[in-house]
Amino acid sequence: MSVFRHFPAVILLEGRAALAVRLERLLFGLGLQVLNLRPRELSGDALDLAIRVARSAGFIVLYSGDALPGETKHRIALGFDNRFLDIASGPEHSPNEDQAVRQVRAFAESLKFVDEPRKFQEKVN
Repeated sequence: MSVFRHFPAVILLEGRAALAVRLERLLFGLGLQVLNLRPRELSGDALDLAIRVARSAGFIVLYSGDALPGETKHRIALGFDNRFLDIASGPEHSPNEDQAVRQVRAFAESLKFVDEPRKFQEKVN
């Protein structure tokens, strides 16, 4: 479980670096912790390691690098307990930017923890 107020997740935005920057700001604005993995920063095994570390830390990962093979996507989805959104492979392949923002916002809302633990903690303190 994350120390943040949300579950860790991955959002694939393959080849859409500008959209990833926009979504990073949006998600931070919603109070979520985000790690934007940019294409030039990672390659090969470094991506797997970065994603594992981000999951352990509780971050939402935005990936806008090159297209990933289906097997890699499946492995990532399983590693995040299927808290995984693939913008490029969804029902609307490569939605426009506004559609993608709506999809990510809805997905992000589903990742937030319910407030019950905080209410319980306030009673204890």
